[in-house]
Amino acid sequence: MENNYDVEFSYGGTLEKPEVSRNVDRNTLVKSRKWTRFPTNYGNLLSAHAPTLGDFFTIKRGLATGDNDFFILSKEKIEELNLDMNFFTPILPSPRYLKCNEVFSDKYGNPCLDTQYFLLNCTLPEEEVKKNHPSIWNYLSSGIDTTAQKYLCKNRKVWYYQENRSATPFLCSYMGRRNDEHATPFRFILNHTSAIATNSYLMLYPKATLQETIARTPDILYEVWNALNNITANDLESEGRVYGGGLKKIEPKELSYVKCPRLAKLLV
Repeated sequence: MENNYDVEFSYGGTLEKPEVSRNVDRNTLVKSRKWTRFPTNYGNLLSAHAPTLGDFFTIKRGLATGDNDFFILSKEKIEELNLDMNFFTPILPSPRYLKCNEVFSDKYGNPCLDTQYFLLNCTLPEEEVKKNHPSIWNYLSSGIDTTAQKYLCKNRKVWYYQENRSATPFLCSYMGRRNDEHATPFRFILNHTSAIATNSYLMLYPKATLQETIARTPDILYEVWNALNNITANDLESEGRVYGGGLKKIEPKELSYVKCPRLAKLLV
């Protein structure tokens, strides 16, 4: 038996009369990370060595709070409860409620949105909070029998400690569907603020070369953002996965494999 042979991939239509059909040789399949790209995205293999997002960004999921309803509060709610703003970090609303793709900053680094949200981000031990910050402790203590018992919280060193995330100019909504409003299921957000994000986003942190270029030429942020927005839906979807009802999803490692040759041209 020969080491190499063709395998037929088909898509759509019926078994006897598929909408698309293509033979792919075994050697190509062995080298491919995902077979779900066949047969419709077979041509993408011709540019298999093109630069990818992982060449330019470290990609991380946003933080998992353990209980968004408890840890994320609006500015109005914080003021109503008379909580110390020094314990709060600005955070973006979920992609569902973020209607813009470019988020501007006020003079404090907070998002210029109708409703501003903040993460309760206390890193002090319980005894110190209880002794020196009674309003924060009163709020935290209201979650001891509920939020503190949830899986993520009860497996932390201190139940209210949050993951460490810093703000980044570039984010991606990693789950969605194509519709009339969005040509691709994923949105790239340009963030001018100090806001971090929950795990409903992927956070793209520029690697050293790109970061140095941005520091020298801040206006290049828009060119980078345009390059991200010009990635085709097929290139994004071929690295991701599909769920029932046409829901598309892409994980951090999968996004790092997405080709983006336009970024390489910016750094020449």
